[in-house]
Amino acid sequence: MVSWLPAAELADHTPRSEMTYQASVEHSLEPRMLLKLVTPRFFGTQIPGQNTYWAAGYGSFWETCLFVGLLPLALALYGLKGVLRSRHSAFALSLTVMTLWLALGKYGLLYKLFFHAAPGFGEFRHPGRFAGIVSLGIALMAARGWTLLSKETVVKGTSVFRSRMVIILAALLCSVGGAYFWAGS
Repeated sequence: MVSWLPAAELADHTPRSEMTYQASVEHSLEPRMLLKLVTPRFFGTQIPGQNTYWAAGYGSFWETCLFVGLLPLALALYGLKGVLRSRHSAFALSLTVMTLWLALGKYGLLYKLFFHAAPGFGEFRHPGRFAGIVSLGIALMAARGWTLLSKETVVKGTSVFRSRMVIILAALLCSVGGAYFWAGS
């Protein structure tokens, strides 16, 4: 409230008080941008003097920045095992799903509902910025996955290479490889 209340009061004196839904959803996270979870420069980069970013308009590169890496994503998926039995894991999963859905902006219905119904939400723009909170949720889920994996290897005495983790990593690698192959052709 310390940050939100002054921002909400200030917004009444700016052009944001009359912002349309179309202006608000600029830089929504496109579904294809989920590839940036494991390959941040898949669509190119935007650095001074060299703009190779081909996926969206100017500014979209950093507004929709979403990168966690292959291993943390695989650990997060592994951490889904028994997620409903742990309130902390259920919180991390719901945080990830909700903010990812909000980050999709015009590509998901949730942002539109919040824009019209949640007080003060209609004065914010660039839903792709929710990607930072998505990264936090994935990091929390990856921590749970690491805990589950280490318990499994210690208690059962199995190797990491005999766990579901290898299957998850292989599936992610095949998906990213397929995306690179598809983009190259």
